[in-house]
Amino acid sequence: VAPPVMALALLLYLVVSSDEKLEMPHSLAGIDLTRIVAGKDAAEVINHLHGKGVSPSHNSIGMYTGEKGSAILYLSVYAKEKEAEESLDRMRSAISQGNPVFANYAEVEVSGRIIYFCVGQGQSHYFFCHQNKVYWLAADGGIARVGLEELLTGL
Repeated sequence: VAPPVMALALLLYLVVSSDEKLEMPHSLAGIDLTRIVAGKDAAEVINHLHGKGVSPSHNSIGMYTGEKGSAILYLSVYAKEKEAEESLDRMRSAISQGNPVFANYAEVEVSGRIIYFCVGQGQSHYFFCHQNKVYWLAADGGIARVGLEELLTGL
């Protein structure tokens, strides 16, 4: 009886510990992934940025740095695709109506998808849904578009 229990425990550990951080690209626009914040820690960061509890239970943040600049990729995974779309729509609506942090809101087509764009805090920001996930890429201007295209290619 013990070996099957141990096997199940190991399987659950591997599934739970894999989390979304495995979905982070190892590099974007020629800069390397240098740090990942996942799970509860990532949710706390995302909630702090919004000033309220908005994140789903599965989150991951990838930090990229290199000679060409820096970027942060935020990834939130929702239980259902509709929940991700609703969350994205709330962000899009708030930013498009004017926001003290973000400006120059636009909808752009990249690789056949509608991607939302804004600038703020010295970076370019692209955000979008893919399946049940919301992605937000904040990157230095010189690498932002290339990083976005690489990210979309990997989906």
